[in-house]
Amino acid sequence: LNEGWQREHGGELRLWPAVEDNQPPAPPLIVAPLADRLVIFISSLEHEVLPSWAHRFAVTTWMHNRRDTALESLAERMRARKASGHFD
Repeated sequence: LNEGWQREHGGELRLWPAVEDNQPPAPPLIVAPLADRLVIFISSLEHEVLPSWAHRFAVTTWMHNRRDTALESLAERMRARKASGHFD
């Protein structure tokens, strides 16, 4: 969707990997909005879209199911870690 994207355009997706018990947190993963790129991840994974300094396009869809209780618990733990300063 974003032919000719350049780093100074911004608009990257930042993902924080899930933290394993007794392991230090991994650094966030930065994904550029390049043409012909598809990114699929579970929405409870901590993520954000960084500011964009040029027009860019994105397509977003959500899928829901009944087994999300455990995933929401994981998301809550990750939000608590971020709030306590364990994430960028």
